[in-house]
Amino acid sequence: KKSLAIKDALGNRPGMASSYHQLGMVAQYRGSLDAAEDWYKKSLTINEALGNSPDIASTYHQLGIVAELRGMLDTAEDWYKKSLAIEEALGNLPGMAGSYHHLGIVAQRRDMLDTAEDWYKKCLAISEALGDRPGMASSYHQLGMVAQRRGMLDAAEGWYKKSLVINDSLGNSADIASSYGQLGLLAEERGNPPQALQWTIRSLTLFEEFGHPATRPALQNLFRLTQAHGEAMLAEAWHVVTGDDVPDALITAIREAKDKET
Repeated sequence: KKSLAIKDALGNRPGMASSYHQLGMVAQYRGSLDAAEDWYKKSLTINEALGNSPDIASTYHQLGIVAELRGMLDTAEDWYKKSLAIEEALGNLPGMAGSYHHLGIVAQRRDMLDTAEDWYKKCLAISEALGDRPGMASSYHQLGMVAQRRGMLDAAEGWYKKSLVINDSLGNSADIASSYGQLGLLAEERGNPPQALQWTIRSLTLFEEFGHPATRPALQNLFRLTQAHGEAMLAEAWHVVTGDDVPDALITAIREAKDKET
């Protein structure tokens, strides 16, 4: 906002558009989607008037993410495709990869698995060509989710582990947690609750505090698995992974969750 005030006073319209866009990102990360959309549209108005195609494409993409977060998949798809058309015309490979990835997510959420796989593989081809290892890891993970949804559990495991190798080397804890969580769900689908608990615990213990945003799905799965299979199995799995006893705070949280469900 301090930057915006100066740019506004100078009449620096490209600079104003950039500040509006960044303010939209801040609002989006806070979950304030109405505010994010307003900031993005202010940015878009200026960039469309200036004919600034790269920044128009970027804002279209962000508006797609806002719509996706709202569950408005048709709207999200429209924004992503508008962004993609510009990125393809510009030959912007990273921008194209981003659009392909999110179009894959939209298709996956619609359970259009063949379409999702096609988009993810297009994204992966660019990431591999550019040597974009975080992008490759993300595509591998999503391809694992598609395979898992199809019941192809061995293929899914292969994709998750390819993603995990990269994220381990990058120290990307949030994405490591996600892969561990999915491997836990795979073990559960295979009828192996102890292994499912071990993967879920690996996810949960990557961060110091329980309920870290990156591990909330793992925490929910831990509660569910413990309610289904008992605290004794949890205690054994926790000791295998950490060498310690289950923290009292976690046992209390599990029991409180069970009481609330009851």
